[in-house]
Amino acid sequence: MTSPLLSVIVPLAPDEAEWEGLRAQLIALLAGNEIIIVRPGTANGHDTHTITTSMTTTCEIVAAPGRARQLNAGARTARGRWLWFLHADSRLHPRTLPALRAFLDRDENALGYFDLRYRDDGPKVARINAIGANFRACCFGLPFGDQGFVLRANWFADLGGYDETVAYGEDHLLVWRARDAGLPIVGIGAPLLSSARKYAREGWLRTTAKHLVLTARQAWPHWRMARLERHANSGNARRPYPHPDPSPTSEHDRREAGSCAVLAIFVKTPGHSPIKTRLAARIGVANATAFHRLAAAAVRQVVCEARNAGCDLQAYWAVAEHEGLRDPLWRELPTLWQGGGDLGARLHHIYSRLQRSHGCVLLLGADAPQLTPDLLLAALNALNDPATPFALGDACDGGFWLFGGCAPIPETTWRSVRYSQSKTAAELRGALAPLGGVANLATLTDVDNALDLAALADALDALSDPLPAQRALRAWLQTHSDTPLAKELRA
Repeated sequence: MTSPLLSVIVPLAPDEAEWEGLRAQLIALLAGNEIIIVRPGTANGHDTHTITTSMTTTCEIVAAPGRARQLNAGARTARGRWLWFLHADSRLHPRTLPALRAFLDRDENALGYFDLRYRDDGPKVARINAIGANFRACCFGLPFGDQGFVLRANWFADLGGYDETVAYGEDHLLVWRARDAGLPIVGIGAPLLSSARKYAREGWLRTTAKHLVLTARQAWPHWRMARLERHANSGNARRPYPHPDPSPTSEHDRREAGSCAVLAIFVKTPGHSPIKTRLAARIGVANATAFHRLAAAAVRQVVCEARNAGCDLQAYWAVAEHEGLRDPLWRELPTLWQGGGDLGARLHHIYSRLQRSHGCVLLLGADAPQLTPDLLLAALNALNDPATPFALGDACDGGFWLFGGCAPIPETTWRSVRYSQSKTAAELRGALAPLGGVANLATLTDVDNALDLAALADALDALSDPLPAQRALRAWLQTHSDTPLAKELRA
């Protein structure tokens, strides 16, 4: 069977009655394409049937409840090259489909959206909300889901899909992710009708105020990060999405291209995730949490010292939890969300996002706080060599404490590696081999369990000029004399 050009994905709420009107329009007008209805349930499955009168395939699947989960499930099922996400209460204007076809024919590298227009099933004052939504989308590039997002299926996958961890605003977050990746947000130039019944049901003023507050709360961290990135790259054009040109191969070329190197420190937020579980099993949760905080502070201070010493380096916290992005613990640097999935998926998400916009990227954790500015400089110097577009700092346990790169890496490469194993670094080095040479950096001890603490203490003692945060960590190790931590060190 020939794959359709377009897959229309419509999530349904329980007992959804609004869908039938949209389905009738789509079946009549979208011949040769695919409609995917995603009903809420508790298990994944699908039931497909073909509407022969229009040659339109309607695929009904069941996904876990939650609009983001349903939308992602529909996208995974879709066979079309393009995805069109619609709400069940959407209706097509006579100009909607002609404008959509023109957009698809142009084959634009963009996330497209329609102009919002409300139907006559709510208060007339809702027209003001539509005007505001269209102004926001046109002037600020921030459309919402009821404006019918259209984008290529592979781009949607590249952006990581809708965020399934948030209670609201998954469409808003997808737009920010597209903006961060450099994907243009463009108007398709035709109306899409939406229901205004929520304003009638909950009250216009109350509903409007609620949406304004929720939008502002969700937009603030992204606006702040975008502002910091613009400041770091002032006067420089963004790289085109989805794949940049080959990265400059020297620091001089990077400066000419307007892209400084960027570093992301992977961290977890106490109170939101279990911290250092293997370490906590031996020294207690409180001690493991304290260690993580002190080690992260030491790593941040080393990075800042490297910048003060002349490294052209923009630094971020890569935070494991979306709700941890605004935690005061990470206020010293701008924050990025690691994304969902396993470690390979999260490494890919951060690396690909930063590599597209900056060219040269360093990734490290907070587990090797004995690192020095000279080690970071050595990584950047290694990446200046065209023969080694990647650099890897092995850890003593077979993992790695730093990864550097200045060329794109497919997600399959990241996810082919078994992490937290004795051969993790070797597997990553082998997976990268087809993409280019890998420079070997110094081997360090990173702290995963209690047996690593003594080696860390020795490494901190060996520093010729430790930074204040490193001295604070070493003092903390020494002063906890009556804790399981001190017993591990004495052993």
